Amino acid sequence: MGLLAAACSPAAPAPTATVTTTGPRVPAQQSAIPTADNARVRIVAVQGASPGGRASATLETTPEALCRAQYTEPQGLVMNVPELSTQIADEDGKSTYTWSIRAESRTGPGRLRVNCNGAEATADVPIG
Repeated sequence: MGLLAAACSPAAPAPTATVTTTGPRVPAQQSAIPTADNARVRIVAVQGASPGGRASATLETTPEALCRAQYTEPQGLVMNVPELSTQIADEDGKSTYTWSIRAESRTGPGRLRVNCNGAEATADVPIG
């Protein structure tokens, strides 16, 4: 009879479970990843070059922004330049690109285009 009474009595509340996870701890104060809404970029210096030389550009952007650059030669050829690969700006938002100008490039203004987290800027690059 004791078993029957226990089986027919109202159910006891279900036990609560505690879940513990392990893994890397994330700092409580972590800066937000910049997006197009709060991203900015400005090319602050450009150094052109002669064909066969090296050009450079310095930019200011959102700290630790993900930046990509693209160079177009004076004759309009969009170049796939390894030195213009993706970079992450430093904690002050600065980044510098330096790349080779093909010896076969024409003289005149080339064009540098940068994109940092969705914000874009362009600048002429004097070749000659």
